[in-house]
Amino acid sequence: MIYNVIPINYFGGAGGQFLSSFLYAARENKSVNWIFSDSGNLHSYDKDWCTPPPDFNTDFTGMMNPNHLVEYANTIPEDIIVYLHGHYADPDLLMTHVNKQIKIYFEPEQLYEIVGMFLLKNPKHAFDNLTDPEQLARYKNHNMIKWAPIAAKKFVRLCNNCPDLEPRMLNISWNDMLYNDPEILISKLHQYTQIPKENFNRDKFNEWRMLNYKTVNRLKQAGLI
Repeated sequence: MIYNVIPINYFGGAGGQFLSSFLYAARENKSVNWIFSDSGNLHSYDKDWCTPPPDFNTDFTGMMNPNHLVEYANTIPEDIIVYLHGHYADPDLLMTHVNKQIKIYFEPEQLYEIVGMFLLKNPKHAFDNLTDPEQLARYKNHNMIKWAPIAAKKFVRLCNNCPDLEPRMLNISWNDMLYNDPEILISKLHQYTQIPKENFNRDKFNEWRMLNYKTVNRLKQAGLI
């Protein structure tokens, strides 16, 4: 059983990389010079790093991920807990290998919001102007948009709340990440990790939220959600 790595498990677009950085900075209790992209992307700054786990395309069942975690955990001192982000297809299987797991879930009606966040926040997809009819058409025909309803059925346990896995699992909702009172998320993280509440950088959390609101509004203005 792995005790010194708590994976942050999430569907792409749900803010797992930010949450990893948020917990890293709180654990270390230091100011991190986070610089966000205009869409709220925070892929390149301080967090607990390792070689990324196999993604859904490579590891559709989640069977490869436990081996990846075991290898990584062997490199971590026993007196520290790290918060590693990743897309782990089978959270139930993962719980047979780790003592704890944080999972970000979302409501079924938020599926296309999450997928939209993934597409707009990743610069390689180049959706910087959805008022352009050509970009809008390309967005609507993107493989991720077509794949989303299939993925939601395949990865039901990843996408949805799993209260049956509590208290070892911390279920964090997309609403906690973006819409609810910020203190709700901070309180949940504090109770689960025992990191002091005052260590969490509320200013940076609010900055991340404001940029993500703008990205959600771009999707709404384009009629995509």
